[in-house]
Amino acid sequence: GVARSAKAIFAMADHDSHVGAFLEEVKDRLAQGIAAAVNLLDVEAVVIGGGLAQSPRLFEGLTERVAQRLLLSELRAVPCLPASLGDDSVLVGAGALAWDHCERGIHG
Repeated sequence: GVARSAKAIFAMADHDSHVGAFLEEVKDRLAQGIAAAVNLLDVEAVVIGGGLAQSPRLFEGLTERVAQRLLLSELRAVPCLPASLGDDSVLVGAGALAWDHCERGIHG
């Protein structure tokens, strides 16, 4: 699966400097995108899901990288966290949306 592949890629970074450099670039670009969203929205945390987010090394230094790119100093403590539901977060969200739609049809 994707999570297993992401873990394998991060493990490769320990042995291949090109992979390590690539992953650092990925983390920089991710931090840039997150910072742009945080600059526009008033958020208390950023939650990242999907297979790549199941690799703990993605989050090493990510909050600090985001903080370096924020426009306002009071936004600097916005933590970047992995989704607790992992790959299932999309399924849970779709199920919740369907449930809400059904309840509105029954009660609304």
